[in-house]
Amino acid sequence: MGDLSRALSLSTAERTAALQEFFGVHPGGVAAGPPGLGRAMLDFLSWEVDSGRVTDGAGSGWWKAVNGFLSLDLLAALGRTGLPGSPARAWRAYASAPPPTAQTALWLAHDRSITRAAARARPLLRAEAPAEHAFTRVVLGVLREVTHTCEPTGTPALGRRVRRLYPRRYPIGDEEMRRLLVALSIPAGPVVR
Repeated sequence: MGDLSRALSLSTAERTAALQEFFGVHPGGVAAGPPGLGRAMLDFLSWEVDSGRVTDGAGSGWWKAVNGFLSLDLLAALGRTGLPGSPARAWRAYASAPPPTAQTALWLAHDRSITRAAARARPLLRAEAPAEHAFTRVVLGVLREVTHTCEPTGTPALGRRVRRLYPRRYPIGDEEMRRLLVALSIPAGPVVR
């Protein structure tokens, strides 16, 4: 089975278990314990599942692949799988980072995983409706912003923001996309076709 097939074939339970296992062992020095700094990632996966993007049935190939690659990267960092060229080294650096630098190390590892995963999943975007394709670009842009500002991931704040702003169903509709762009103060011209 190829890497893309492996990423796509993970069940929602396997994806959740990968995040819970990794952040159960490596919460990032957060006093509250597991999932520690992994809270926002688990919250985002929960939104992906609830919105119908990552499911055990239909859903979106692109969202499943990107999340699947991230899950496999975390398992590789735990020594459980071996994706060639995996960003597992960055996840292991996060795991060994002292508490003052753990948040930055997490965002670096997450960025490496998602950048690589999005590139590998790019062909799957052809199957997405134009508004959903545009939505993936918006999400990746927002992700770059919160990575750059090193937003805290050990609280439910990012998860609440996602649930408040992002669509509750898959795929996003044109009007819902326009409202999201307004809420995020993003000009509609170059994003929505």
